[in-house]
Amino acid sequence: MSESVLASWLITADIFQDQLREWIESNITLCERQLFIFDEVEKLPEGLLDALKPFVDYYDKVEGLDYRKAVYLFLG
Repeated sequence: MSESVLASWLITADIFQDQLREWIESNITLCERQLFIFDEVEKLPEGLLDALKPFVDYYDKVEGLDYRKAVYLFLG
């Protein structure tokens, strides 16, 4: 893989991660009890789910929001 293609992919992955984080944060802001379903997880770009770690790991609050009442389903 050429360096330009790799750099482009990394930028795209970062953008997807940011968008995913923002989407989850905005939904949790509306209501703490949310159900997030991720289908065909094996087809997601590598590293995208790393964006979810702060939300599914045990923390009382992340940036002032409580994510412990949200449910995340990962389907393959």
